[in-house]
Amino acid sequence: MNKAQRSQAKKKRLQDAKVVNLVLSSPDHYKTLRLSRPLWNPWSSFPKSASPKQVKKAYRDLARKVHPDKNKDGRAEEAFDKIQEAYETLSDKGKKREYDRKEERKRKARKEERKEIAVEGAGKVWGGISTFTRILSRLLGPASTSFFILGALIV
Repeated sequence: MNKAQRSQAKKKRLQDAKVVNLVLSSPDHYKTLRLSRPLWNPWSSFPKSASPKQVKKAYRDLARKVHPDKNKDGRAEEAFDKIQEAYETLSDKGKKREYDRKEERKRKARKEERKEIAVEGAGKVWGGISTFTRILSRLLGPASTSFFILGALIV
């Protein structure tokens, strides 16, 4: 094997590893097949997402790149199984609908969790401000009210 062939083989191994890493690191079936997520249209009760043709084409393209006989990366079989699972889910209408609903519930739960964290953080900030104002009013006495009004006008 000459230098050019070794270089090409090294490039191929790096490309194989990159594709396998992308597949294995993808968080959901749409990203596994490199498809767009459903767009929830407020005027429609159904999400606009990848068509069955797009799912099939994406599956075939990735299957060619990740198939264990073609891809020499050690984790190619695991990545191929993940691609097959994604294809089986997204190609069946019932499974796809259920998967989309489950993902939407997860998304809403994460959003609610972030909202609770923000409210909790705001409560801590407000608690710190109210503690500061109590201390200041004890120190300044009756003059604290005019001090707070003046401070509010300046800000």
